[in-house]
Amino acid sequence: MKPVKPKQKEKPKATVGAIVARFQVHELHKAHRDLIQFLLDNHSKVIIFLGVNGSGITTKNNPLDYTARLQMIRDAFPDNNKIIVVPQVNQKYNSGWSSTLDAAIKAIIGPADTVQLYGGRDSFIRHYEGRYPTQVLESDTIVSGTAVRADVMKSTLSSKEFRMGVIWGAGCRYPAVFPTVDIIMLEKTDKGDRVALAKKNGEEGYRCIGGFVDPSDSSLEEAAMREASEETGISMTSVQYIGSYKIKDWRYRGEQDGIMTSLFVGWRTFGSYEAKDDIAEIKLFTIKELATVKIEEEHAPLVARFLEWYKDQEETP
Repeated sequence: MKPVKPKQKEKPKATVGAIVARFQVHELHKAHRDLIQFLLDNHSKVIIFLGVNGSGITTKNNPLDYTARLQMIRDAFPDNNKIIVVPQVNQKYNSGWSSTLDAAIKAIIGPADTVQLYGGRDSFIRHYEGRYPTQVLESDTIVSGTAVRADVMKSTLSSKEFRMGVIWGAGCRYPAVFPTVDIIMLEKTDKGDRVALAKKNGEEGYRCIGGFVDPSDSSLEEAAMREASEETGISMTSVQYIGSYKIKDWRYRGEQDGIMTSLFVGWRTFGSYEAKDDIAEIKLFTIKELATVKIEEEHAPLVARFLEWYKDQEETP
């Protein structure tokens, strides 16, 4: 592998070399180390700005916080006092982000220093609107951070340090509220309106049809109609929102995390009922029967809210 080389042949004259990077991997790979080493070889001072999202929330694409990545750089380049590592908080607009970066650089450098910013072809450079000159660096070593993270997730290591890291990651994130949708499915029959409820394997009572909101859903309404189709085979052209509720789900007992559901009512348009997905049984009930049907505890408030809504609809002229 060839070391990272600048496009221009002449040696950079700036006293300070700076980069903005994410480094969201478990260890610096060769392309990372080559980049940092190039800056060390060509500048008297090196500034590494580590991008952070500002929300404090770790994600699949950004699992490491600033401190973890700072330590990773220190481990790769121990006792190197030329390297300064600074967090750079992401912003909505390039102009504001660029101004913040420029201000951070100005606060670090001395009055006689000059600065050269570096990045790869797909780096921050295309978004930067600041005052300092930029230069694209090319490397023969091409490594995908996404691929590295995917490879890491394939293995569970049998070490105390690995388990400590998992515990740290789970304990340091913000408590999460998981959004779900639940649907009261109505159907008109010659004997009056009927309500479709579901029963899951291992449960004694009935519940509303529903599930977790998917990141691909464009709205809660779309999520509700999708869940109805996936679990019952029934299609609805529209649903009506009637309330939101915190669900006392047994899977989250003693946890800070929890479920918040959005309750919808919808009329069956076409399709035949078929228990699908994790549903064991689907049954139709009259409105009067709902008062005596055994409902799973966490969904009892949802059915009660529906009965209030239904009564209001009947009383509305």
